[in-house]
Parts: sequence; C-alpha cells; structure tokens
Amino acid sequence: MHITKDESGSVLKISGNLSIETTEELRAALLELLAAASGISVDLSGVEACDTAAFQVLCSTGKTAEGRGKKLEFVGMPDAVAQTALELGLPAEGAERGI
Repeated sequence: MHITKDESGSVLKISGNLSIETTEELRAALLELLAAASGISVDLSGVEACDTAAFQVLCSTGKTAEGRGKKLEFVGMPDAVAQTALELGLPAEGAERGI
C-alpha cells in the first residue's frame, strides 16, 4: 500500500493492496487527514485489492467523519473495492456513496 497527500492537504491518494496487514497504517493516515481538514477526499483509484478488514477501516472512517460533522468523499472506486462491498452483501453503488 502507498499513501500520498496532495498539496492542499485535503486529498489522500491510496494505491496498492489494502489488507489486514495495512489496516493500522491506513487508519492512522485517514484519521490524521480527517483531524486536519473539514472536508477531505480519498482517491481509491489505485487500489488493486481490498480485503474485508481494510474495507471496514474505510467504513469506520466514514462514520467517524459523519460523527464529527465533516465531509468525507471516496472517489475513483475501483472494482477491487466494489467487489469487497458485494462480498459483504452491500450494493456496489452504495459502496461509492457510503463507505
């Protein structure tokens, strides 16, 4: 997994494989960005694989943002993340809106 932040500090680009082994790093990066900005965007277009543990981190971050009154948007939903959503019984189109 590789994580980069844009110059504005409000867009996080994530690429590579998201797995149980990367959940702590993923969680820390998402929460750090969430603490620093009122509205953030997470670009997942470079994600090649996503297991259920990593998907849970994405969902949890969405709920945390909502609870803090912050806007969090996931963009570039790749097939790997949509497939994990489907495996969990969630509609793929819902994954894009409501991780």
